[in-house]
Amino acid sequence: MKRIISFLTAVALLCGSGLNAQSDVESNPGYFDFSDFMTLNSKGAKVEVNLNKPLLKLATTLVRNESPEAADLIRGLQMVRVRVYSVTDENREGFAQSVRDITEKLNGDQWDQLVRVNDGDSNVGIFARMPSDEAIFGLVISVAEKDEAVFINIVGDIELDSIADLGRHLDLPGLDKLRELEKPVEES
Repeated sequence: MKRIISFLTAVALLCGSGLNAQSDVESNPGYFDFSDFMTLNSKGAKVEVNLNKPLLKLATTLVRNESPEAADLIRGLQMVRVRVYSVTDENREGFAQSVRDITEKLNGDQWDQLVRVNDGDSNVGIFARMPSDEAIFGLVISVAEKDEAVFINIVGDIELDSIADLGRHLDLPGLDKLRELEKPVEES
């Protein structure tokens, strides 16, 4: 967590060109605005991470010596957005419904569902925007569990097997869910 706080402090000092970059990323086929699905579920996220292209370029520099592979992955990204919400008895079903609604929307928008878990305690959806067998332009992860709900959108040129490492290097919550891709998943 110390690394991400240091990173975000450096980022705050360098901010300024975010509006044009934001509109560019919103036109990318890998972009998904999950904020519309959160309005009824929570007063606010307990964790919000918004990394745009300039900030990701800085992150590339920060991790290059420790992990050249992670630096290569980050270099291809345009945006990483993470929202983490506290789940209570009052909003648990709302977040589970959000995951179901996001799943329905992504399926309708021709995203490929990579993982689906719906076992009562966990509702997980992991989707990729893959216009070809060799390219991934975006990744959406939505998770509603007993105490926490996590929503992530990663936009850019993505190597799926490296995303979990990105989460580890930048201390981003929720990206560890991609490790579930390596395990067989039973659909409910």
